[in-house]
Amino acid sequence: MFDAATRLLARIDIVDIISRFIPVNKKGNNYVALCPFHDDTNPSLSISPDKQIFKCFVCGKGGNAINFVSEFEKISYFEAARRIADMVNFTDPAFEKEKYVSPQDVKNEPLYKALNDLATYYEFCLLTKEGDEAIKYLENRKINQDMRKKYRIGLSSISGSETITYLLNKGHSIKTIKDIGILGGSLDKPFDVNQGRIMFPIHDQEGRVVGFSGRIYKQGEKTAKYMNSPETPVFHKTSILYNYHRIKSIARNVGYVYVLEGFMDVFALNEVGIESVVALMGTALTKDHINLLRMLNAEVRLCLDGDDAGQSATLAMTKVLDKANLAYTIVDNKDDKRDPDDILKAEGKEGLVRFLNNLVDKSTFTLNYYLKHNPLSNLKERKDFVNSLLPTIANLKSLLDIDDYLNKLVKITNFGRSTLEAEVAAYKNRQERDQKYERAIKVDDRLLTKREISKLQLAEQTILYQMIHFPEAVKFYNANVKTFINDFYQYIAQYLTIVKKEDDEHVYANIYNYLNSSLLEDERKKYYQDEVMYLEENDKTKSFNQNKLNDALRAINEEKESYKVKIIEEEVLSQTSDPIEKAILAEHLRKQRRERLNKKAKDAKGGSN
Repeated sequence: MFDAATRLLARIDIVDIISRFIPVNKKGNNYVALCPFHDDTNPSLSISPDKQIFKCFVCGKGGNAINFVSEFEKISYFEAARRIADMVNFTDPAFEKEKYVSPQDVKNEPLYKALNDLATYYEFCLLTKEGDEAIKYLENRKINQDMRKKYRIGLSSISGSETITYLLNKGHSIKTIKDIGILGGSLDKPFDVNQGRIMFPIHDQEGRVVGFSGRIYKQGEKTAKYMNSPETPVFHKTSILYNYHRIKSIARNVGYVYVLEGFMDVFALNEVGIESVVALMGTALTKDHINLLRMLNAEVRLCLDGDDAGQSATLAMTKVLDKANLAYTIVDNKDDKRDPDDILKAEGKEGLVRFLNNLVDKSTFTLNYYLKHNPLSNLKERKDFVNSLLPTIANLKSLLDIDDYLNKLVKITNFGRSTLEAEVAAYKNRQERDQKYERAIKVDDRLLTKREISKLQLAEQTILYQMIHFPEAVKFYNANVKTFINDFYQYIAQYLTIVKKEDDEHVYANIYNYLNSSLLEDERKKYYQDEVMYLEENDKTKSFNQNKLNDALRAINEEKESYKVKIIEEEVLSQTSDPIEKAILAEHLRKQRRERLNKKAKDAKGGSN
């Protein structure tokens, strides 16, 4: 795990990773952000691209990029490393091995096999005589043979019992068939509940078939148009994005992904050459969906239906995306109620592409939405709406854009134009005042982390700082010191002498990795992480200094000698319980100590002469 995480850290940039979760702003050589780990109002999180670490000067959270994701997502260090690897398309056997041998996957393996066999059988049935009418229907919907093969589209035979017989002959048990959600009838006469439907397989993010959506295709059928698999041990529609497994690398390359309502819309965009497309399975945008989208590192383009329900769902999704800090735009339907599939049929490829490229930001979409629906029913809602748009308006550069926004706000809220202009001006003044206040109260963080340390600890720390930056100091340690008294310093020295590579450019980030990949108990691991933060904050090492090493070694040897003397003195005093005798011994020991100090001072003075 440590080696894999080290290779991963060498491939990524901490600013890029953190900015996928929270907004960051450049400040000098570093980046700053509002810390997500406490109630932060002035940016207190600092990110160093040079050192590849982050640090909050208020709550004390810090570490490398993996530490950040682990804290933010509340997952283990290993899971965070694997999630980042997925984000940046980094492959390593250490991550892949764990991914496919989880106990849950082992338990569900019979279901995955049955579902895959079932998808194959459905594909076969579509190619039989019974499938001719279904193919004709699909061709009329612009779903040609290549698309049918790509998306593994099939047909559930009208004789649903034959499907069950096929699966039983493939070695799958009745219990497994029941667990994948297709078993109907009785044990004597079981059948496939999807019988007579065109079947669209649904895959998880790894590309495994986990369920189906079945659609009727014959005219006059009086039943539900679509029927999806029920919730099963492997199918949870709130965690599935249709077509996700096919577009992971595509989305990363093109830089965007369209989010649609249904898989028929996916086929429509595929028809016009747009492949970076996923569809929701009839649910709202969930945390699982957000995690999947985040791993793409691509702009999300919302393209839900143009009816009231679709536009209301879009507005709700913008709030979820804002909270997750995912970049997104919205396809402006301009009151067009049709979905992409309908537009393709009516206007052809050019019409659909033109529609999809008409993208707007959240503020524009929100203004347009409220202009049409105006759901603001009281003064508080009107004020809250204005306040939510003040940051956007205040940051607009064009006077024409500002004018347009304010005119729309007047219509939506019924506030006067002059009132809104005054609110924008007041917001800008508050921003300037807050920035001045922040500068006025800012305290040098070095003062906040200053602490008293012993002479021995200071000497060991001096050598450790030199070791962190210079291989010559590591050689000096191996030859002369060999071990530190301070257990934390000794732990880091172990990393520097055994593990660290000479070309390590981000040593502190890799020290964090070394700690988090270790088997240390959690409490000690947390304590050591805090100590690494303190070390890094106070690291002023600029150049290799042999004199500092020699002085520190001398101080360490003196402190060790003093410590030995102290132990001996304590042993001598413990040999008597008589208070008078103990006092006489103590005075005698103090006298000997003074004589040794005087002799040492005299020798030092003679040496200097």
